[in-house]
Parts: sequence; structure tokens; C-alpha cells
Amino acid sequence: MYTCFLSTCGGFINFHVPDLELTTSWDNITRICKYELYRELKHLKSNFNLINRNIKYLTIGMDFFNDPYNLKAPHVELVAVYDIKKHKIVHITGKSHPVAFQKQNLITASIESHFMREGNRRVLILGCHDLNMFSRRAYSNNIPHGRVRRYMNRLQQLSKKYRIKTIIQHPHSTESARTWLIGWAGVKKLLRPEHYVGTGKYYAHGSKQRSDLDRVLSSTKYGNVMDIVVSRDKQKNKFHVNFRA
Repeated sequence: MYTCFLSTCGGFINFHVPDLELTTSWDNITRICKYELYRELKHLKSNFNLINRNIKYLTIGMDFFNDPYNLKAPHVELVAVYDIKKHKIVHITGKSHPVAFQKQNLITASIESHFMREGNRRVLILGCHDLNMFSRRAYSNNIPHGRVRRYMNRLQQLSKKYRIKTIIQHPHSTESARTWLIGWAGVKKLLRPEHYVGTGKYYAHGSKQRSDLDRVLSSTKYGNVMDIVVSRDKQKNKFHVNFRA
């Protein structure tokens, strides 16, 4: 029997944390995360009864910014896993693989934190670009004995050790069917997973459409996955929800 997850995109909730510094300890970051997320979720508890009773966990992308208007300021991209029935945060991880502009200002999570214990198995919880640590192209583009290559090796070694079969990625946006293609190809070759999914906003920030939505959805999932597509009618200020198996 499989455990059901309901997952949001990366940066689903953003917080301004003016005291956040590159030297802020991970313990303090998780403490802030729990405080802020519990404050948000207490307003939603009445809606949890509407969620399918088979869904056990909600995974939530959360971004903390020292200065939300300055991406060069210290920031951290987190993923919290919330047990819906117990009303409890049971796991916290974060982005470990920064993009170029983040290398000096992103507070990174440990590789070990990506492996969530669920019963007698582990589930791999990834931040936005963490999936690229399985990409052959990204691997070859990094210095053999550098920090990034070490992180990649560690993630792949632990994934094989724990025999990972379920992977959940939390990108901020996915506008093309090719965006994560190489990363997921690396996952399939190394781990032969039973299920994986990548979330994300589609057609975001007023950009031009790069791929048909159906192609994007099919390229970011495998196994027993249902897509929940939320769209907004700006003129009527209403949201529409579609379920796609």
C-alpha cells in the first residue's frame, strides 16, 4: 500500500525574515519554519476535512528572504512535510544545489535531510534545482573534487543505499517539457523509481508559452500520480481547479 502526498510548488509561501544571515544555524531556520508554517496552517485546518482521506502528507515549498527585493541577500528555499491527520510538521529539508546567482547567498540544506523516513522506507524530497544533481550534464560541468560534485555523489550514493522508489521535486516553475528532462532521465537510470513528480507554476511571469501544458505534465511525473491544475481568472478574480489522472 502506498502513502499519498499532496505537493505544492517551490516558494508556495514566501516570508520576509530580516534577521536571516548566511551564518544562521539550520536549527534556527527549522524553528522559524515551524513557527511561520503553523501560523499559516491554523487558518486552513477547517479545510483539511475536504482533502481526500487517503492523503497523509502535505509538502509545502517555503522561501525565506532577508530582503525580498534583493536576490543577492541571504535566503533559503525550504520544503516542509506536514502530517495532515496528526497536524504536525514531520520533516524539513531545503535546496542544496544553488543556481549560479545563488552560490554566495543561498543557505543550503544537508544532503542527508532530503531523505524522509516513512515507515520502513525513505522518500526523497527535493528542492527546486536539486533534481539536477542526477543530471549527467550538470555532473560533467562541475569540478571533479569540488563541493557541488561531492554533493552530487553523496545524494546519488544515499539514494541507492536507501533504494529510493518515490521522489518529489518542488520547482518554482516548469514552463517547458524539456526543463527537467535530463534530471529525470538520470533518476530513472540510477534508481528505477516506482513514482516521481515535479510540481511548479506553468506559464509564469507573463512569459511566452514554451510547451503545451499536457506535455509539461507528462514530462514531470511517473507512476501513480494525479495532477491538480489550479488556474486563475484575473477578470473575475476566481480560481479554477482541474484534476488530471
